[in-house]
Amino acid sequence: MKLEYLNDFLVFSQTMNYSKAARRLYTTQPSLSNHIRALEREIGVKLVTEGQNPQLTGAGRELIGRASELINQYNDMLSAVRLAGTEAEDITILINEAAMGALGNLRHLNLLYLSANPHVFITTPECSDSSVRSALANSGADAVACYDCPLDADLANGIRFVTLPDFHRAVLALWLHKSHPLASTDHLTWDDVKILDYAYPHNICRLWAATTAQAFANHGVRINGRDISAISARFFFGLHDNEVQLFDTGFEQLLNGLGMEDRILKPIEGEDSRSLLYLGYDPKRVSRAFANYLAFIEEVKAERGEAE
Repeated sequence: MKLEYLNDFLVFSQTMNYSKAARRLYTTQPSLSNHIRALEREIGVKLVTEGQNPQLTGAGRELIGRASELINQYNDMLSAVRLAGTEAEDITILINEAAMGALGNLRHLNLLYLSANPHVFITTPECSDSSVRSALANSGADAVACYDCPLDADLANGIRFVTLPDFHRAVLALWLHKSHPLASTDHLTWDDVKILDYAYPHNICRLWAATTAQAFANHGVRINGRDISAISARFFFGLHDNEVQLFDTGFEQLLNGLGMEDRILKPIEGEDSRSLLYLGYDPKRVSRAFANYLAFIEEVKAERGEAE
């Protein structure tokens, strides 16, 4: 059975007029009629009644649904085969799963990119290094997702950073005990934050800890820090009442789920408190696939009015 004949029959069923259907198919009326008659001979039943006002028979109506499904499957098969014949491109972006809500910007961006570029494969393995430069050197990845801000040491070593589109509009926030002096501050800004007791998960989330320390340094905040070699609930419940954490508002649901009602998430107001995600990469080692990805980032930001 020729799929061409099935498609002709489907087009005819939409108009029930040989002349109109023939024009849509860019063929002649006799040719269309012959194709339908050929289907009827092969199947062994009438699909269309005779006469000036042809109608679909019961068999014709049954064939419409099944033929449509068959043609869709055929087109899907062609797409899959053609895609398999296209050279696949891989992009690797290291992330820290103990991330803040800003990681949602990366997930959102990747969904957009993959929908437009189905031949690309993006993997996001865990980052265990304390700087973007060392992570790239040790892994061969294309980029590293960096929270809070770029590290001065990475910038000094030639690492370039690009901010991702801010889909989720999260802002940085301090997670602190209700007894902390800053808990009662109205309209908290960086100017209110001078010195903090802070706990770092250095042994678990080394890059996140490093960028957090950098963010505090950029805002002139002095830190009395200590390390907690744990993550997840054990880390949170190990905090002292005087210790704070820097998260963002995208983290609120997870924190609320801990049931620690003696702590609150206090947003930091101001344009310099946007929780952005940065991709750090080596400009001397950019693959074609990653170059296209970087160009896509700028296109999306331009469309959203976020171009730098």
